Amino acid sequence: MGQDATPSPGTCLAEMDLVNLPSRIPIAVFMTRFAPGGTERQMVMQTCDLYANIFGLPGAVLGGVPVRIGSRRELNPDKSGWQIQLQRLAYRFATKVVANSPAARQMLESEGLSPASIAVIPNGLDLAAFAECGPRTDIRTT
Repeated sequence: MGQDATPSPGTCLAEMDLVNLPSRIPIAVFMTRFAPGGTERQMVMQTCDLYANIFGLPGAVLGGVPVRIGSRRELNPDKSGWQIQLQRLAYRFATKVVANSPAARQMLESEGLSPASIAVIPNGLDLAAFAECGPRTDIRTT
């Protein structure tokens, strides 16, 4: 990794398995997985969905991770009030929160996030961004 915090090609990216995390592991012990030390420093933490946001974003701050990206991919129709409050708090630890729709962005703003801290990356492709091509004459058929 270079000094500009940009991973070099071929840099190994770590993925934390939250699904198989023992249910009785103390949160403080889990958070130490982000602690600085060793020979390599984690430069980016990207979380996806409720529990990863709640545990990963504050843990990344404790570990000194400089870039922390949270996400919102839904409008929380199935979340309890406590879950929503915890996720709102967790977003405060993110350097950027990615929403997958203008509606998710609007929800984040209504929850108090700064518009500058939110980026919208919609699902799917905007086909208008691609030029329509005619038939290709350079393809040989048999």
